[in-house]
Amino acid sequence: MRSLIYVPIIHEEADLGSLAAVANEKGLEICGESKWQNHQKTVALFWDRISDYFAKMDANGLEIFQDGLPVGGELAHRIIREGVKRGSINYRIVLDLMNRGGIIKKTEDLALLQQELQRTRQLSRENSHGKAEMSTFRKRLTGDRLMADRDRFTAESINKTLERRGVLFMGAFHRVKSYLEDDIDVLELKEIKKVRDYFKTLYTPGLREKQAILSDYMVSHISS
Repeated sequence: MRSLIYVPIIHEEADLGSLAAVANEKGLEICGESKWQNHQKTVALFWDRISDYFAKMDANGLEIFQDGLPVGGELAHRIIREGVKRGSINYRIVLDLMNRGGIIKKTEDLALLQQELQRTRQLSRENSHGKAEMSTFRKRLTGDRLMADRDRFTAESINKTLERRGVLFMGAFHRVKSYLEDDIDVLELKEIKKVRDYFKTLYTPGLREKQAILSDYMVSHISS
């Protein structure tokens, strides 16, 4: 039986590059300053808990799969190191695992990632200028198709190359788990559904109590 730790991640500003400013602006607009600041604190503590968990792990031989990584080997090492320089906690955790014997692997398809980036940039331009060049239906259909294609490719990468034990750092709204083979025992480091629900309550007015409960869950310690 192969094993995989599934980490449903929250993307940090350092991971968003040129899109970070737009994401922050929209977050402030939807949530308001106080709620958005609390969210940023939650994100920071969430990553502290993830970091604490992996700091105690025997990383020798651990196979690492990373959201948005279309290569392996030395080029992957270079990308991870550059991400650490930008301030990515996710990449810092990955680099630490690699330095302690972890093996970074190709996870995603470059062409699909380029399509996703192009789509996201288009949507951010539309939001910035108050225009809607694509219909709502077309936006959703395109986004759903791209995410499903990415998830299938990622799962296939894991299915084909995971030898013994690994870890996948993947955005919480991806559904890679549903495409993994039955012989892979999956441990959700944080429950994927609860991480998704946290985001849903964050952007939905009037759910303060539920949002507070989920926020507490996000920053809770992870038992090893």
